[in-house]
Amino acid sequence: MTGQPIAPVVDHEEIEAARAAFMGEVTKTALLAATFVPGGQVAAPIRATVAAVSKPRVIAPVVERVAATAAKIVRPGAPASNVTVYRVEGAANARLTIADSGDVTIHGDAMLYLNFGDEARALEYLAQKQAQPGMTDVGLKSFEVSQSYADSLFDRAVPQRGGAEAPIQQVDITRTDRSLGLASSEFAELACAILPRSGRC
Repeated sequence: MTGQPIAPVVDHEEIEAARAAFMGEVTKTALLAATFVPGGQVAAPIRATVAAVSKPRVIAPVVERVAATAAKIVRPGAPASNVTVYRVEGAANARLTIADSGDVTIHGDAMLYLNFGDEARALEYLAQKQAQPGMTDVGLKSFEVSQSYADSLFDRAVPQRGGAEAPIQQVDITRTDRSLGLASSEFAELACAILPRSGRC
């Protein structure tokens, strides 16, 4: 015995195979991240991971980092933390302008009536309005806000009956519990809460 440490046996082919397989998963994760990062840029943690994983000795800690990063990415079909807000309107009652970019602008100072997340009621109301004479141009507009913002509105809302002066009123209560009327004093906060490029019409 010379007292020299025994070098571990390393199966380089096995490591390379594992690295190649893992790189495939990292690439898919990076592409998925690019889908959700504004401008289509891959997030810095993903870029760092792709660079680091080429070194076999760091595969284990990189696996943990990628798992943690991927867990934060919203995948299609996963429970969303945002709420889709609907409004039925035409030329006669237009209050929202939605640009080609998806950005939303609010117009006017009167109470703004919005449906927070009840798509079935929004479509029902759309059909009801389109059936009225002279309302053929009516359409459904929508945008996204965070769940926390929507919750804060409902926490402060009061029934429209008896709360005519309240800035946030529960409306259409016989058909849904997800519709609110917002006074103009709430528009600035609403405009900030609308997620960029989330508008649809």
